[in-house]
Order: sequence, then structure tokens, then C-alpha cells
Amino acid sequence: RDVYKRQGDALFVLNKTTMAIWAANTRATDLTGYNADELTLMTFPLVGSLPDKVTGARIAHALTSASAGQISKLEVSLIHTLGHTHWVLMQVQPVTLNGEDCLLMACNCIDDRMATLKNLRENEKRLRLTMDNMLEGAQIVGFNWQYLYVNNAVVKQARKTREELLGKIMMDCFPGIEQSAAFSQFERCMARRVPVQMENEFTYPNGDTNWFELRIEPVPEGIFILSVDIQERKMVEQEKARIHETLEEMVDERTRELATANKTLEMFSYSVAHDLRSPLRAIDCYTHILEQEYAAKLDGEGARFLSVIRDNTQRLGKLIDDVLHFAKAGKTILAKEIVNMQQLVHEVYQEQQLLYVSTAVLACDDLLPAMADKALIRLVWENLLSTALTYSTGQQQPVITVTAVVSPIEVTYSVADNGVGFDMKYAEKLFMVFQRLHKQKEYTGSGVGLAIVESIISKHGGRIWAQSSPGRGATFYFTLPLA
Repeated sequence: RDVYKRQGDALFVLNKTTMAIWAANTRATDLTGYNADELTLMTFPLVGSLPDKVTGARIAHALTSASAGQISKLEVSLIHTLGHTHWVLMQVQPVTLNGEDCLLMACNCIDDRMATLKNLRENEKRLRLTMDNMLEGAQIVGFNWQYLYVNNAVVKQARKTREELLGKIMMDCFPGIEQSAAFSQFERCMARRVPVQMENEFTYPNGDTNWFELRIEPVPEGIFILSVDIQERKMVEQEKARIHETLEEMVDERTRELATANKTLEMFSYSVAHDLRSPLRAIDCYTHILEQEYAAKLDGEGARFLSVIRDNTQRLGKLIDDVLHFAKAGKTILAKEIVNMQQLVHEVYQEQQLLYVSTAVLACDDLLPAMADKALIRLVWENLLSTALTYSTGQQQPVITVTAVVSPIEVTYSVADNGVGFDMKYAEKLFMVFQRLHKQKEYTGSGVGLAIVESIISKHGGRIWAQSSPGRGATFYFTLPLA
């Protein structure tokens, strides 16, 4: 009796025949809202506690079965006298107490479990609604290859109705699918329980094809297949591949044409240079003879004309040489080595100083060595130093300063002079062939030297630029990767 009173379940002792309540514990009064005296005047099912007739009929059937000697279990809801509802797990069984045959009913409150179950069902409903309306196809296939679930996207992708898929065998819906690469991956996931991701070209019964990206995952029922239509993406990829292949063919063709054109141009350049040099040498030679042997027969103006002719023939010869150097610099294959820039600058400067008969002073820092083609870098120094000497000749004391500054990836060399300088708005013309910022009669030069320098530095993977202002000299900078 003590256990009966303290039991966590609501307990009722019923008359086996009339279902009258003989006794009820405290938990029973809490569950129903009736006190013990009120309950002993009532019979089961409790009319005031029933939410509907169906519940009453279910309880009555359970009581009848228990009276016949069976143990009955059922889940029902009961209404409290205050109006709220409790869910209970009800168990009824025949017992004998004090020699009397009766029924013992135990009611365990399962409100928490039913609330959790309700939430699960609502979440499942939301999840199913979400999956049904996903843009991606979602399907569950059982171990016997039966379609257990398909969403709207799968129906569209498969070109079949839901009724034609659900409950049907995959091989019956798509004859021959077991021979496909995708099906072998379905089998692998089904057997080994490992996820698989793949792209698959699916062939429809009418011969149409479509590309899908498949994600296959093992689930308790069998496998879950997520399918994304990638037909448009595949078409774009195929078009890009076609265009890329076409471009490669065009590039190969243009490369061959360019190689042929370069070879022809090279032959033409040397032919022209040779053909031009012959008459130039003749002009220079005969002009020199006139100067030497017929000077007495020429007046001052005639002698001046001969001098102009010789100067221009020599200038044209130098121009031809520079153009050939420019063409050669662009085609030369680099033979890189570690170059002692300090020594090279001093050698080149002494040579250039003799050519220009200059009194310029050279101020040279300790220059870091460079990894470069020595012959081509010598051309760079020759052109930059000759430019500095040319444009600083008018100064009372020409000064040329050569420096080097190192950074983590490159060395920046510079050549500065205190000559006439130039206006920076014309700086873009500096490294163009035949472009000059000063008149020929003021300063000699072919207008090709700096273009040669720019070509060589670019070929080495470096950069070149200049800074200046009129009357304040000019500084040319170029970079080379670290040795």
C-alpha cells in the first residue's frame, strides 16, 4: 500500500465487471484533477476526461481485453478538470487484491515525449517540404533498388511522374542503367557504405543525354542521391575547350607565319644593310679622295659640302649598325652568367670617354654583380654612358654618377648626368626607335640606342625608366633580378 501511494505513475484499481474505481493514488488525482473521494464515485472511461468518443472507445476496448485476462497498452490523451490535456501511456492488467479479482490501471504521463515527437514530426514535415522543392534532385533508393523517395526536381530530371517512380525498381524504370558508370558507383556506395561524388552523362530511353553532378551517400534505408543538372555548364566547358583548341591552332599557325616572317625579315635586314653599305663606302671613299686630292681646286663652300657628305654617310653607316644591333638584341638567346658590373662599367666608361674626348668625372658606387648576358649588358652600359656623355658635354664640369640599390628581388642600377635634361612629358618617346628629344645638329645620335637598351632589359626580365627636367640633367634607371 505504501508503494501504491508513492508510485510515480497514476494508479487506479477497478472493478473487473463494472469498471468502477475502487481506489486511486495521489498521482491519479494530479493527473485527472479529481480528488480520491470523487474518483471512487466514478467509472472508467472517465466521461469528463475524454477528448472525443474514439478515445473512450479505445479505453473501453482495453478494459474489456484486460477483463478477459490480457494485458493491454495504449497511448491516449486525457483532459484535466482545469481544461489542459495530458498524454499518458496506459497499461491495464488483471490482478487479485485481498482475494478479489480486479483490474489495475497504470497511467504514465508522456507529455514530454509527445511534445518531442510532435516537434520531430513538424521538423520532418518542414524538411520534406524543403526537399520536395529543392532545385537539386533528391532521391532515396532502398537496398532492393526500390525508389523510396523522390522530390520534384528528380521527377523533372527523370522525365517521369512521381507515381512512375515511387515503389518501383530502378532497373525497371530505366532499363539498361545497370550497365552505366553511375550504377557501379551506386553499388559501391550501397555495399561499402562510403560516399561517392561524380559527374555522369545520363542517357534517356529516347536517346537524349544530359549531364548531372551526383553526390551519393549511404543512409539507413539504402543510398541517398543528390543530383544537380550541369548540362549548361558542360556546354560552356565544351565550347571553351573548342575555342581553346581553335585558338591554339591559330597561335601555332601565327607562330609559324611569324617565324617565317622573322627569318625573311632577318635575311632582308642583312641584305639591305650589305647593299646599303656598298654605295655608302663608295660615297665616303670618293668624298675622301676629293678632300685629299682636289682640295686646292675647291673653294670653302665646296669643301664644306664634302664635309657634310662625309658626315652624313658616316652617320647613315652608324644608323645601319644600330638598327642591326636592335634587331639582333630582340632575337638573341640569353647566355647568362654572373657579371662583375663594377669592372664592366669602368671598362665601358674608359672606351666611351676616348670616343667623346670628354673631361667628365665618373662617380661610381660599389656595384653589385648581376646574372645577365655579358655581351648584351655591355651594350646597355655603352648606350647609357654614351648618352650621359653626349648630353653633358656643354657643362663646365660634366659629372656622371652610377649607383646600385638592392631590394629583396632585384637590383636597381642608375646612370645620372648633370647635362641638359629633357621635359618629362616627352618621356614616352625615349625608348622608341628613331625618336629624339633634341635636334640632330645639337647632339649626335641615331635615336636607336635607348630602344636597344629597353629591348635588352626587357629580355632579362627587368624594367627601365628615366627621370629628368630641362637644365637639371637626367637619370636612367634599370632593374635586373638578383644574381
